[in-house]
Amino acid sequence: MWAAARSHHTGGVNILMADSSVRFITDSVDKENVWHPLATAKNSEVFEMP
Repeated sequence: MWAAARSHHTGGVNILMADSSVRFITDSVDKENVWHPLATAKNSEVFEMP
């Protein structure tokens, strides 16, 4: 099952990170290389936000 974050914000969604920071992710984010690795630890993905 895949459950995506949803928001009523125009242009994206606010997400809560593991370090308790909140980030706004735009709708134009690269889903394959950025969004999906943020949502899973599958395959040991590592991702760092700028």
